[in-house]
Order: sequence, then structure tokens, then C-alpha cells
Amino acid sequence: MLKIFYLITITLTAAVLFIIGCNKSSPPTEPPPDEVKKDTVSIAVGDVTHRSISVNVQCTMNNVQWKVSLYRTLNGVDTLVAFFPVTVKDTNIIDDNNGNGLLLDTEYKYYAALTDTAGKLQEKTEIITAKTLAPTSHNFTWQIYPIGDAGIQASVLEDVWGTDENNVWAVGTVIIEDTAYGVIKWNGSEWLPGKKIGGWNAVFGFSNSDIWIAGGGVDHFDGIKWNPVSGYLNNTTGQYIVLDRVLDDNTPYTSIWGTSSNNLYFGGGRGKIIHWDGKKASIVFSTDLGIVVYGEQMIIIFMQQRGVLLNLQANYSISKVVNGT
Repeated sequence: MLKIFYLITITLTAAVLFIIGCNKSSPPTEPPPDEVKKDTVSIAVGDVTHRSISVNVQCTMNNVQWKVSLYRTLNGVDTLVAFFPVTVKDTNIIDDNNGNGLLLDTEYKYYAALTDTAGKLQEKTEIITAKTLAPTSHNFTWQIYPIGDAGIQASVLEDVWGTDENNVWAVGTVIIEDTAYGVIKWNGSEWLPGKKIGGWNAVFGFSNSDIWIAGGGVDHFDGIKWNPVSGYLNNTTGQYIVLDRVLDDNTPYTSIWGTSSNNLYFGGGRGKIIHWDGKKASIVFSTDLGIVVYGEQMIIIFMQQRGVLLNLQANYSISKVVNGT
């Protein structure tokens, strides 16, 4: 009996200890930290001319504060071509060496770099190469093309832009058969009217389906039709509809420049530089002088009595280059 009692006691004690051990709570398992998604960037060569090279830059947008830098390399020297946030996502950068033109028949290397908010390099693309076109030895013959009705003094062209010899756009006011046209296009053999209503002062684009015009307003061509951006007159109701208050309030414009349709600048007689980010416009600089904008990292020339030359840096800060009298 004594042995049986000891056996039962030991068995019960072991069972109690087992139950207590099983009921002992363990600390909860913490979930793994969220994976930080890094952005990526890629580049590809686009159009190449005698004096310029177009580079397409595409990047993801996981970290909207990160920046993209595009560099050109020649003879071992890196030159910053463009600097913009990843939110631009997809753009074509036209490198013409700040308006001075690249060297003829020369091979250039390009790469893009992603930096975080602290300026630390996060990713760098492979190097791509592109070569500008060589000079030609052809003898060119210039031709004169009268545009507009004969004897009409009101016809005038203000600006011209094109992608090649068969796709050239000019803006201004051209009277054809008593109708005013603001845009005409050269198709390789003749000038054809493209948009009624004159008064446009500037034209600038990035492809045959991505063209901007400005003057008394701002319009964009998508390859099929011209679409108003600043505002338009409803022909049915006679009511003027404002699409972007900043663009509409600061007309007329005399110049356009940008690196893409998401990074565009307008200058005009009201003394303001207007920036278009692809969705809305904002004022980035103001003065009492008329403005012309141009350049790879944007040169701003103030016209009228005083000639002041300013430069907009890659970080969008403005520095004075020439102080006029």
C-alpha cells in the first residue's frame, strides 16, 4: 500500500507541474517590421540631333521626398544635366548644354542617381551612351514661303518649334481667307493652318504629341487636338471658364521652357515666372519687368529698360548673373 501511495503522489505532482508549465503565458511574438520599399530609376536614349541628346528618365514613387539627378560624362568629367523629385516619374530630358549645344559627332555617357532626403546615394543606373550627329557637307538652298493672305499686314509669326524637317509649328496671327489662325504647321512640303484664333506668342514641346503654346492663354496639344489649360470660352453659353487661376491671371505670356510637361515654365509681360507641375501652376518669381525664359537649367532674361540676367539653379534657387543698368 505504501508503494502505491507514493506512486499516486508522484504521478499527481508531475501532472500538476505539467499543467502549470502548460498554462504559463509566453510573451507575444512581435510582427516583423514593414519592408522599406526602395525606389528604382532607369534611363534610355531618345532623340539625337547634331547638338542635343534626349534622355528618358523613369522612376518609381515609393519615397516621394527622394531626388533624381541626371549626369552627362565627357572625358571623365561629370556634369549635372537635370535634378528633380521622383514624383516626376517619367520625363524626357533634352540635353543641349544649357542652350550652347553639344559637340558635333561626339559620344557622351549618361547615368542617373537616386538620393534620399539626407542626400545619400541610394541607387545609380548603368551608364548609357549616345553620339551626336556628324556635320553634313550638303549645300542648302533657302526658300521663301509667303504665309497668309496677300496684302494683309496683320499676319505675323512670333515663335517656331519642331521635332524634325517634316513637323514644325509656328505661332502668331496669320490671316488666311479672312480667318485668323494662331498656329500653323509645316508638314515637309507646305504650311497648313492648325488652330483658329491668333494671339499666341510662344511654342515649345517635347514630341509631336506633347506641344505647348502660350500667349493670351495656355493650350496643350496631345497629338489629336488642342486642349485649353488656363481657361476657355464656352461657345454655347458665352461664359468664360477658368481652369487654372494662376495661369489665367498672369497672361499674356511671351515664352515657354521646361524639361517635361510636368516641369514647365512660362514668362511674360506681367513680370512673373509661372511653374506648371503637370496638375497646377504656381508663381516662383516676380518682378516689375517682362520676362523671357530659356535654357537647360533655365535662364531668365528680364527685358525692357533694364537687362537683368538670372539663373535658376537645379534646386530651384535663383541667383543673379548680370545686373543691368
